[in-house]
Formats: sequence, C-alpha cells, structure tokens
Amino acid sequence: SPSPLAPSHSPTTELSSHLTVEGVTFTVELAVTAEARSIGLMHRSSLKKNQGMLFVFPHNQKPRFWMKNMLIPIDLFWINLDGTIVGIESDLSFDKSGNPPTIYYPPTPIRYVFEVNAGVADKYGIRPGSLVVFEGQ
Repeated sequence: SPSPLAPSHSPTTELSSHLTVEGVTFTVELAVTAEARSIGLMHRSSLKKNQGMLFVFPHNQKPRFWMKNMLIPIDLFWINLDGTIVGIESDLSFDKSGNPPTIYYPPTPIRYVFEVNAGVADKYGIRPGSLVVFEGQ
C-alpha cells in the first residue's frame, strides 16, 4: 500500500516531509530507498531541533539497526503501519570500544523508523502507544 507521506523536494535534502507526535511537529528527511536506509544518519555531526530521519519500508518487517559511524546520540522510534509507536530505543550511540555493535530490532513488525536527537522521547513525553500523524494524513 502507498505511504501516507507526501514528500516534497527541497534544495537541502533529497526528500523531506513533516510528522507530528504528541503535538510536536518534526521536519523529516525521508529514507525510502535501500541505499538511503543503509546510510541513514551516519557521519552526521548534528541534527537541528525537531528534525529527524524517517525510514520508510516497502512492507511490514523487523529490520535491524545498528549505530555504525554515528557521531551523535539518538532516540529511535519503531512505528507500525497505522502510525502507532510500538517501541523506543533511547540515547543510542556508536560504541567506540571496538566491541561488536549492538543490533536493535523492533518488538513487532513495523513500517517506519524515526530517528531524532537523544532525549526527544523524554522531553516531549513520546512513548509506546503515541500516535504519529504524517503530513497530508
């Protein structure tokens, strides 16, 4: 089924959109291709306030995420097809110790993953069960 997102092109990102959760609107970069999803936020030195990356998957699945080459700590939201947050990983960062990277999986199959600055979940009261409203929905 098609994504509820209405992406628009901008000069600074390939695809951008907006979403709202717990009354807070975020500007999002969309990672819709396999290549964009594999790169994600690697090598980014910062994210603006209320900015994030939304990973859009073509079907419900349980993707694995790791923090390889992440320069900033993030909160990660697992979101199902109807926009409900089904799980949260808080304050994730790249382990520079040389240990094998931790792999993160959603608790149930999901359609979207949203990455934002660490602390956003606590700051805005975002929790499992919070509803994400996508632009144009």
